[in-house]
Amino acid sequence: EVTSSLMSKPTLRRERAGRYKDDDDEDVATAALAVMGPPAICVVMEIPDEDEAQPEDIQIHKDEVQMIVGRLRSLNLNVEKYESSDKKFLYLKVSSNEAVLKYEAESCRYRCKLKNEYGGAMCGYSQDLDQKSAFDKPKDGFPVFNSALQQKIILSVMESLPYDDKEGTEPLRLKDRAAGKYGDPLLDRKTFVREVFPLHHQRIRFKLTSEWAGAFFKPQPLPLIGEYFGEKYSLFFTFHGFYMSMLCIPASIGLCYSIARLLMADMTGSYLDNPLMPVMAIVISLWSCVFVKYWANLESAKRFDWDTMEFELEEAVQDLFKNSPKTVKSVLEDGTPNPDAQVNPVTGEIEDYYYDNGDWFPIPTFRARSQLVTFTVIAIINTFNILVTLCIWKFIARPIMGDGSNTSMVFVGGAVMGALSGILSFTIDCVMDGVPAFDFQGLMVKLIEDENWRTETEDEDANIMKTFFFKVCSVSSRATLLEQEQNP
Repeated sequence: EVTSSLMSKPTLRRERAGRYKDDDDEDVATAALAVMGPPAICVVMEIPDEDEAQPEDIQIHKDEVQMIVGRLRSLNLNVEKYESSDKKFLYLKVSSNEAVLKYEAESCRYRCKLKNEYGGAMCGYSQDLDQKSAFDKPKDGFPVFNSALQQKIILSVMESLPYDDKEGTEPLRLKDRAAGKYGDPLLDRKTFVREVFPLHHQRIRFKLTSEWAGAFFKPQPLPLIGEYFGEKYSLFFTFHGFYMSMLCIPASIGLCYSIARLLMADMTGSYLDNPLMPVMAIVISLWSCVFVKYWANLESAKRFDWDTMEFELEEAVQDLFKNSPKTVKSVLEDGTPNPDAQVNPVTGEIEDYYYDNGDWFPIPTFRARSQLVTFTVIAIINTFNILVTLCIWKFIARPIMGDGSNTSMVFVGGAVMGALSGILSFTIDCVMDGVPAFDFQGLMVKLIEDENWRTETEDEDANIMKTFFFKVCSVSSRATLLEQEQNP
């Protein structure tokens, strides 16, 4: 499972727990187990084979495990070790007790939902308010902080420094280690960290399975989804449920229209031409306007309830943007200031990471040039799609249909057209969108990556817009040309 709201926070320093300063014995691990909460972060580390690995690598692994476990415990986190049955991987289960969660939530001003009698708004956590029982209890059953917020707090602590750290070391940055983007400053050698991902409580998963995945005729438990996966995914399923519900209207109208076309085929002389077509187009257009308006209202309400109104303003810069060779960084790799660094025109401060949007005219530059490449590729693929579709219609489907007087042959020709065009669309969609099951990355993702967007939201918005443009142009142009081919 992935928690959507795992955003980076400024590096913090906190007081080192006395029992974890120099101690690394089994009694400490036992004490940590006693206070471990259900949600946790799992760090996966590879274990070198003692028979095949070099002695230096074995020692590096031991030093890295000791350093990571010691650092995490110095941050008042609980660490539990597990080994896989084949002895190839070591799993570090990192959790926190309630006292640490409350301290961090109050220090970083994480927001929780107040009870309805206090207004029901989102408010920065305060232990004074908590003692007055002012905060609403989460849907997943935890006292104050839901599963997703606990994950966020634990990750924030893991990436921070102990308060009394005198060595001038940097945060662990375990995710960067797992991605191979960050060299260990303490060891300055290879890292054995392979994955970092959140763990959630099994009881909540079973509850979601029974009330959501296995309940086909019940409303979606959106608050519980938001507390477990994060508000971003809950908003997606809100849209999905709203969209599927609203589709009942055009589906019913389309069914009636198809029946009417079939019954009026003898009167019109052809199944393909029908005077109700303009009426159908008007109804669908009106439905689209109503759909967009109602969704905008529903989205605004949910964003207010889930405190995501300013999500994009608070969103962290994605690693893909930071590590792109196109990005202008304020500091060069050798640690010296970059003379080409950009100054923010509003704050007057130097931007840590910057990439120009560019100009479209007279010659596209920077991101505008990359977007022009994306639109050009979309136009080429759409042209190919249209030409092949027209060939299928003209040389295969249309001859089968004849003059349209034989209803059976019209159905056969339509089925052949639908099957062949469906195969063509599926193939092109696989090329553009990719096939995750076969670890195949689509062409659209690579084109969007080349545009080098700053945040994940900007990247997703660009991907959605380009994909929508591609599919709408493909469908509408094919339908228009086929209509002209039918009525030259």
